[in-house]
Amino acid sequence: MSFYFRVESYISLDILRNIKLLVIDLDGVISDGRLIISQDLKESKTISYRDGLGIKLINSIGIKVSVITSGCSHYLLDRLNYLGVKDFFDSQANKIPAFNKLQKKYCLTDKQVAYMGDDLPDLPFLERVGFSAAPSDAIEVVKHDASYICRNRGGFGAIREVCDLLLRSRKCYKNIVQNYKKYGAIKK
Repeated sequence: MSFYFRVESYISLDILRNIKLLVIDLDGVISDGRLIISQDLKESKTISYRDGLGIKLINSIGIKVSVITSGCSHYLLDRLNYLGVKDFFDSQANKIPAFNKLQKKYCLTDKQVAYMGDDLPDLPFLERVGFSAAPSDAIEVVKHDASYICRNRGGFGAIREVCDLLLRSRKCYKNIVQNYKKYGAIKK
């Protein structure tokens, strides 16, 4: 069985089942890419609760989630920690060293990593990893190189879409849905 991804490619379920780590860009993927600056010059960004639940759900089945961003967004650390993101690298003009640290830390091959990005700093990873995804509003060159183009935009459910694919590939999505119907949460 395969999922349909791009016009010219299919990704087998085995590839998705092999993923142990999802690395996500922040601006344009977790957030919608906009930066809001208040009158007192404080920055804020919007993120989706649905994406957050997707991150928590894949964490619950043992898939780790990490964030590498070229921006400076340390004020989101509490939220990311709450979601189960253990590794957060910000201010990474070149994301490759941080990515390599993650692979070494978790002893993972490229095929065991999924990457989700939307812009030029994400290009080194899209064809390197086992599975890559881009939000529907990513720049064209990123969408061209990604394994999967989401129906949803960054900050508006694209991460949840990828998390649901990973859950379905492991055949645990239906069980999670049933637990929520019956218990209102995942039964421990």
